[in-house]
Amino acid sequence: MNDTGKDSKAWGLTAARLGRKSYRTGFTNTLWFDEKSSGKKATRRGLQSILKEFESAGPTRSWHDAVAEYRRARDAVAAMIDERQHGYERYRERAHRDSELRAVLDQVEAHTEALRSAAGIEVVQGGTVDRLQQGRATVENELAAHNEQRVAWWRMSRGAREERRLWQSHHTRLTDALAVWEEKYADAFAAHQHTMQKLVDLRGTHDQLAQRSDAVRYRRNELDCTLDELRQRWGGAMPGPEWADDRTGSWPRRGRTWP
Repeated sequence: MNDTGKDSKAWGLTAARLGRKSYRTGFTNTLWFDEKSSGKKATRRGLQSILKEFESAGPTRSWHDAVAEYRRARDAVAAMIDERQHGYERYRERAHRDSELRAVLDQVEAHTEALRSAAGIEVVQGGTVDRLQQGRATVENELAAHNEQRVAWWRMSRGAREERRLWQSHHTRLTDALAVWEEKYADAFAAHQHTMQKLVDLRGTHDQLAQRSDAVRYRRNELDCTLDELRQRWGGAMPGPEWADDRTGSWPRRGRTWP
């Protein structure tokens, strides 16, 4: 412990061993000079002879060739990193496509149920429109037949006046009844048209969702083929299907060192 109460490096062992000048001289001679036997053949080489050998020996290849080889190796490593990074990104996209497909299929199911319900309503409303149209046509025919029985205007007798009063009263009832049928038919027809438009919209959305789900499935198959090829090339260096469930965001990034 030093004066500040913190740990410090132990220098005592080194100081004790090199405390004397003779010790320091011996250490220098051992490190720097060769150790020779009685036959003057070095049994242990010192740093001095090693450096002289490096100094006298010329390079085995030119600087230009060494730089070119380094760059080739660097580019090869960068290409492998890019390829594996491509694989990691494909796994991430594969997981995203799974989530996307589940969401699309949920929407398809919801729209299918809405289509089924709207189709049932359309059948009922269509039947109602047909019945009201027939009822309206019946009243129209009765009114047309009644108009043909109208009392001539030039008949002025008491009996003719009574016939004309009765004819007018029945005509009023038929006209009022036709107005009721017309109103009911108009409301039913409008509701039926609204349901028909809703069916058209639902079918259009359903078709779009079906096309989208097909596109997602197609893309998933493409990703599976790509990942199979990468796994065959990289083996254990590529992640497995368990990576698709990774939610930590700890995906490899370019520039990191991965096994």
